[in-house]
Amino acid sequence: MNAGVSLRCCGYAYRNTMQTQKNNIAFSLTLPERLGVCVDRVGGKRALAGLIGVSESQIFRYLNGLNEMTSDKLLAVARVAKVDPGWLLSGEGEMQGGMRSSDSRPAFRGELLVQITQLFEELLVEFEKPFNPRQRARAITFLYNALRHEETMRASTFEPHKSEMLKYLNFLAELRTEDELEILLNTMNLIEYSSNSSDLQSESQLLRTWCNLLVRGMKGYYSSYPGQLYFERRTGGNLEPAVALGLQNTVVEACTLTGKKELDWLDLGCGSGRHLQHIAKHMPNITAKGLELSHLGFNMCKELMDSQKIPAQSVIQGDMRQLPFDNESLDVVFAYMSLHSLPYIRGTGVGMEEAFSEITRTLRQNGILVAVFPYGNGKDYAMPRQYMNELSVETISASFGLKVKNLRIIDQTTETGFTTSKLIPDHMHSAFNTLIWCILQK
Repeated sequence: MNAGVSLRCCGYAYRNTMQTQKNNIAFSLTLPERLGVCVDRVGGKRALAGLIGVSESQIFRYLNGLNEMTSDKLLAVARVAKVDPGWLLSGEGEMQGGMRSSDSRPAFRGELLVQITQLFEELLVEFEKPFNPRQRARAITFLYNALRHEETMRASTFEPHKSEMLKYLNFLAELRTEDELEILLNTMNLIEYSSNSSDLQSESQLLRTWCNLLVRGMKGYYSSYPGQLYFERRTGGNLEPAVALGLQNTVVEACTLTGKKELDWLDLGCGSGRHLQHIAKHMPNITAKGLELSHLGFNMCKELMDSQKIPAQSVIQGDMRQLPFDNESLDVVFAYMSLHSLPYIRGTGVGMEEAFSEITRTLRQNGILVAVFPYGNGKDYAMPRQYMNELSVETISASFGLKVKNLRIIDQTTETGFTTSKLIPDHMHSAFNTLIWCILQK
C-alpha cells in the first residue's frame, strides 16, 4: 500500500518533537533545496526520476513545491542519493547519516520516523481512523517519541511492525481532539525530561489529565484485537499450574502476615476475572471482590457473575484511583499487572500515587498490598506502562507508610512457563516476561 503522508506533515511532527538548531546550515535549506541536492548527487532530474519510478515532470513539481512527496518516495530518494532520510524529511541531522543529539534527548533517527509514518498511514487507511492532517502529525510525533524512548531503554534499535502500530493506534484513537493530543505530548515531555524539576508539583493538573487520557487508552487497547486475544487466553478461569500455585502461596502468606484465617480480598484490575473464579472455586476462606475499568474485561466478569461462577455483584467497573470501598475494609489488595498502567512521578500525588493513597485508605491495619509490575526503569508511553524496580517500590511504599515484607524478580518464562510471545513484538518480550513481585504491609 502506498503510504500517503506528506513530507510537510512529517516535518511538522518532527519539529514539534526535537529541538532545532538554527545555526545548522543544512537545516536552513528548504525541502525543495534538499531535494535539489539529491538530484545533483544522482546526476540530474531524469536520472532521479528513473531511479525512483516517477516522471521527470513529477520531479520538477517536487522541486518547485507544486506537489508533496509521499513517504515511500522519500525513502526511495534517500536510498538512491545515499542521504539520511531524516535529513531529507526535516533538514535535521547530517546529510549522510550523522545524527545530532541534545544533552537531554535521544539522537534523532530519521529512518525510524519514516517507518512509523508509513505504517501509521497504512493503518489509518485500513481502519478508517478519524485523524485530520494536523492530528496525524502530532500522532506521529507521539509514536516516534514512544518508540525512540523504547529503543533508548533497550540500548538497541528495531523496526516497528504493523501489530505495534495497531496497538498504539487503538490508544491514539481514544484521543479525539487536537487539544488532547497536545496535552499528551506536552506531558510526555514534562515527565521524561523534567521529572527532577522543583516546579513539577505545579503541573499536577496536566499530569492528572494525562493519567485520564492514559486510562482511556488502556480501555481502547483492551477493546482492540490484541486485547481480545489477551482476554481470550484467560477465559474459563483456568490458571496455569505455576500461577495457581503462586496464588495459593500468596494466600498463605497473607493469612500469616495479617494473622487472619478469613480474608476480605480485592482484585485490583481483575481483567477477565480468572483469578476471582479460581478463588471462588478453591478458596472458601476468601471473600473476593474485583474492580475493572475496561468494558471488555468487566463484561467478561459479568458473564461469570450471571453464570454464578463468581458471586453476584462481586465485580465493580471503576477506576483504581477512586476506590468505591470504605476505609479499612480490606485485608488484601491484589494488583497483578494493573498499577503499571499509571505513571509514577514522585511527590505529585497524581497517577500511581493516587492509587496507592486509595489502597492505603481501604486496607485495615496489618493489611497487605500484593503488587506485580513490569521490571525496569522509566515509562513506555505508547502501551502505556510504568516500569518499577527495587528502589522505586521501596520509595513509593515508604511514602505511604507501607513496609516491604517480600520482594523478588520473576522471569515468567522459566518460573511459570508463561510467555506473551504471541501477543507482542520480539523486542518487547523482556518488558512483559520479567516482573517485580512484592508484598507491602500497612
